[in-house]
Amino acid sequence: MKNLVWVFLMLFAVAACKNKENNGSETVVKQTEEENILLPENRQDLITIKNGQYIEYYPGKKQIKFQGFLDDKEQRDGKWVFFGENGEELSITLYKNGKRHGHTIVKYPSGRLHYVGEYDMDKRIGEWKFYDEAGKETVKNF
Repeated sequence: MKNLVWVFLMLFAVAACKNKENNGSETVVKQTEEENILLPENRQDLITIKNGQYIEYYPGKKQIKFQGFLDDKEQRDGKWVFFGENGEELSITLYKNGKRHGHTIVKYPSGRLHYVGEYDMDKRIGEWKFYDEAGKETVKNF
């Protein structure tokens, strides 16, 4: 039993040391609508905010990733666009007071339509149309 405890403690110590060996490139977790994404801590270098317009770039700052406006409380407001790494427009969503409110359209990376619908303060409403990669439509009412 003592050996098992020692093995566990040694594994824990090695794992703890290993986590500190990341050459200063720490990561932070950003909560998105769909998932948690690990991002470099210096992510702020990829974001510009001027006159209420938010622009986030892909690493290298050559291509815009997100673009939209912020209200006085720095919440999303109006039209927000997500771009793929090659500059293709992959989603447009309207916001009000930081919540999805109005029309949304999302495309697959291939450019084909993925889904279209409406939000009312972050809640799906009305008829939503979903499409598989081949273009087959499914309709769901909320």
